[in-house]
Amino acid sequence: MKQTTKQVITGAFIATAASFVTTNAFAQEENLATVNATNLNIREQPTTQSKVIGKVKQGTTVQVLGKEKEWAKISYDGKEGYVPLQFLKMKVSDPIVETKQKPTINSEQKEIGIVTATRLNVRNSPALGNSIVGYVTKNEKVTVLGKANGWAKIEYKGKEGYVSLEFLKFEEAEQKVVVPKTQKPAIIHNRTQEKGTITATNLRVRSEANTTSAILGSLKNSEKVTILGKANGWAKISYKGHEGYISLEFVKVEGEKKEENPENVTSGKQESGVVNATSLRVRSEANTTSAILGNLKNGEKVTILGKVNGWAKISYKGHEGYISLEFVKVEDEKKEEKPENITSGKQESGVVNATSLRVRSEANTTSAILGNLKNGEKVTILGKANGWAKVSYKGHEGYISLEFVKVEGEKKEENPGNITSDKQESGVVNATSLRVRSEANTTSAILGSLKNGEKVTILGKANGWAKIGYKGHEGYISLEFVKVEGEKPEEKPGNITSGKQESGVVNATSLRVRSEANTTSAILGNLKNGEKVTILGKANGWAKISYKGHEGYISLEFIQIGMDPAKPTVPGQVIEERAVVNASLLNVRKGSSTETAIIGHLKNGETVTIVAKENGWAKIRFSGGEGYVSLQFLKMKQGSSSYEIVTSSQKIQKPNEVEAERIMKNMKEDAYITNGGKVVDMKQGFVRANGVIHIYDIQTGKKLTYVKGGADLKFVKAVGNRIHVKIDGLTGYVNIGDVTLHPTMTGAATSYYSVKNGKLYHYVYNSSTGKHAVYQVGNAPKHLKEGERYESFDKTQIGGKDSYQYFEYVPLRVTSTYTGEEIDNFLRKSNPNSPLVGLGEYFVSAAEKYKMNAGYLLSHAILESGWGTSRIARDKKNLFGFRAVDSDPYNGATGFKTWEEGIDFCAAYIDKHYLTPSGNTYNGGNLGDKAQGMNVMYASDENWGQQIASLMHRIDAINGSKDLNKYRLGTLKTSSVVYKNLAGDQNGSTSRNIMVAIKNTIHTPQGSYYEIVSDNKAYNSVYVKTESVNLVNSY
Repeated sequence: MKQTTKQVITGAFIATAASFVTTNAFAQEENLATVNATNLNIREQPTTQSKVIGKVKQGTTVQVLGKEKEWAKISYDGKEGYVPLQFLKMKVSDPIVETKQKPTINSEQKEIGIVTATRLNVRNSPALGNSIVGYVTKNEKVTVLGKANGWAKIEYKGKEGYVSLEFLKFEEAEQKVVVPKTQKPAIIHNRTQEKGTITATNLRVRSEANTTSAILGSLKNSEKVTILGKANGWAKISYKGHEGYISLEFVKVEGEKKEENPENVTSGKQESGVVNATSLRVRSEANTTSAILGNLKNGEKVTILGKVNGWAKISYKGHEGYISLEFVKVEDEKKEEKPENITSGKQESGVVNATSLRVRSEANTTSAILGNLKNGEKVTILGKANGWAKVSYKGHEGYISLEFVKVEGEKKEENPGNITSDKQESGVVNATSLRVRSEANTTSAILGSLKNGEKVTILGKANGWAKIGYKGHEGYISLEFVKVEGEKPEEKPGNITSGKQESGVVNATSLRVRSEANTTSAILGNLKNGEKVTILGKANGWAKISYKGHEGYISLEFIQIGMDPAKPTVPGQVIEERAVVNASLLNVRKGSSTETAIIGHLKNGETVTIVAKENGWAKIRFSGGEGYVSLQFLKMKQGSSSYEIVTSSQKIQKPNEVEAERIMKNMKEDAYITNGGKVVDMKQGFVRANGVIHIYDIQTGKKLTYVKGGADLKFVKAVGNRIHVKIDGLTGYVNIGDVTLHPTMTGAATSYYSVKNGKLYHYVYNSSTGKHAVYQVGNAPKHLKEGERYESFDKTQIGGKDSYQYFEYVPLRVTSTYTGEEIDNFLRKSNPNSPLVGLGEYFVSAAEKYKMNAGYLLSHAILESGWGTSRIARDKKNLFGFRAVDSDPYNGATGFKTWEEGIDFCAAYIDKHYLTPSGNTYNGGNLGDKAQGMNVMYASDENWGQQIASLMHRIDAINGSKDLNKYRLGTLKTSSVVYKNLAGDQNGSTSRNIMVAIKNTIHTPQGSYYEIVSDNKAYNSVYVKTESVNLVNSY
């Protein structure tokens, strides 16, 4: 199951065990506790195997000197020793963890414990008053999954239970008490006041910004506070006439935008960092509402695996965790130099587009914070430089990051074309922090950041953006903040003399106009993409223009120079050329002007044929006719422009594609056309995918499905540079650059079907090896003859007639009749050494729970796990390859504790996303093919569904073929009404053709209906009119 979903399976629980605190700190706070056991042993060390050095009776008050996990170090009657925390009731000063959730026990490394009590109760949760679910006896060994507060979480009869640690012994030696030094608190300066609301049940107010200072009092949930300043995760407040400090973790600052669930942080270049907060929480996801996995102390070092949106991904206790970058000092970061003052130029207006944007005293990230601006707040920009804007803030000058400001009047960014890789160049970042984005615009995803002075390799440039290699992927950065190496350092140029005037068009999203011909002079304003300019003179890569009655200077890098608009070139026919689209989505227009109608679109990477050029436009062949696109977004191909028509008897050269196509069309014999040695059109043949490719809807351009590299598709026709193809009855188009055309006359090998001894076999061609792999599909359809080969481009029409393999097309809500023992019997006979033998009951149980076919569930597991023998299956109890992404399948795959858990989880996932009509990847509730069913989106392999169906056929055959053709199959047409009952209550309508299993035919005065198996688990049956179903023949 190679999915890139955001579902995360985790066995991690919230940890509550705290590290020891200093004896002095406890003495100052007078941490006292009352014994709540009849006679409590005081031990020499924090372990049940340690010597008993005394006893203390119930109700006695003791002083707690420190804590470690489930033990407390106490002082009583002049003695110091250790007792289980479970049997102490803390008084007021106990430094409890303030939290919004009831903590549970953290599952970490498993340990083996031995029971020391005659009979030890197992409870359903870690508290004495909770239900007893069973017991374990003396000397019995138990697997301990986690420990906290005097309790152990154990494996008990396939489930989890809790027992007292007092009555378990472990072979490993317990850790000795470590007493860390107290933390010097941060000094928080008063800043702009903010309002906040307490989100914890009881939040302590302390005398200093740390957890060891004196407690002044407490605040209740929902109580409002005025925040005077913030630092290191603490807020300074006014409390009863004095200053106090509270943890920001439990304060909701008013006006803050509610956190959205962020995207996963991808692992990139590793960095080292040091925690600079008193205590920094590690969370399960990159937000403040996810589960807390634990805490890091001030000064603790971490390895940062990736960064995004103010969060860092780290490795924490063998799992991934997330911490706020606000409280981490990344090592080896270049210290920011104090920037030059930003001179005030032309004033501009802007709008803040961050949740909260800091206003600083200088143009860097280390200067004092003067206050914050909220999302949507308007600002007046006095000047701009190095990614910072100077603003007026509360009567003073302040500085904000331009990254989070939308300057008003700027043209909304269009999604630019991909930047093609050209000659590589080197550059140096000259901004404090430069964001790397997934596309060449300011709204795409942020992949990471580059520091000032960092070197980059530029792969290509366009529209003010540079394409770079970043952490193994392509990324985009603004050229505004990159100094390209090898460029001559800017000298202050002499005046550019006005010469012959020329016209130009801006081809950057926003182009700055400067007072002088360099990048450090004052900014006079901005020109928008597509804006026309009159160039008065050119020198050193700069153009002098007239701007608002004055002279200004713009970079020639972002100007398309043209002829005088008053004297346009005369359009004329040219020799045909080939070009590649380098825009994400390029409009095709009716004429050579942006004022003309849009007649279609071209996608990035599509190849086009240019038949003429005029005034910056290209006339191209498009959808059987002609259209116009901007030359700016085409990259010309090098190579031959002549076309060769090839038949079995001759080769004919023609200068253009149209003439070649006309001649081939009129030929009676088979033929194909080549250009530059590549087949670009043919009368008949098949198309092979060069890699994983998408198939698009011919009318809308919408993605219909995808296929793996090497997949063969039926050729329909070539329309310009789009190749119309067909697979499993689905017709769409692919881009000519993504496929290789194989004319029938060349005799290229491909896949096929053949019949032997009444069984149908699929011979699947592997273009890498040049060989066929073969598997049995099932019983052969009766109309097929033995010894003949049948093409395999459509699984439903083998030999030109209905050929629906029953198990491939039956809805998977049709439950199987096999027992767990019958499934195990099939496994023993088919693969006796398979680890799946004995798991039959789990497959049947999961299938019953989620109302699906148990034979399917087992067959899916067999295919994905190699009969349970794959490394992922063996090590992680993961039979379905869940989250085993192609880039790192083993480490990406989710691990489960038991086979049963893995089977149940994956069955639930498939039920929700693929078999339920409201699922995000529902295309019909059957295995299906590339036209309908799970196979449309589940796997790029076009034969994935058929291979699982062939295993289902084998299971059924061993069990007497009792499920084969149990129901008549049919195709329910798009937009057909589905009824809950025969009274006419509607359940909805179909958005596409789907396969159905027919239980009964019912005739009523209102017409005839089919009772069909429902894909919606809420109903066993639903009803459709008979005329809305096309019956099919299955085998």
